[in-house]
Amino acid sequence: MPGGDVSPLHFRGQAIVDAALETLRADFGLADATELVLTGCSAGGLATFLHADSVGAWARANLPALVKY
Repeated sequence: MPGGDVSPLHFRGQAIVDAALETLRADFGLADATELVLTGCSAGGLATFLHADSVGAWARANLPALVKY
């Protein structure tokens, strides 16, 4: 808006992904997983593609039994 106040944009996607993975690891048995599949459709498919490397790095660091990602 010309001459008006502009609210900043906040992108929290990575923080949400990190929190979801940590919750799955701590409370739902992901820590014992040997395989991890990351999937999504439509906009979630794009998010899957964009977050695949960071999720893979997190999985290798936090899931000792992981064999296949």
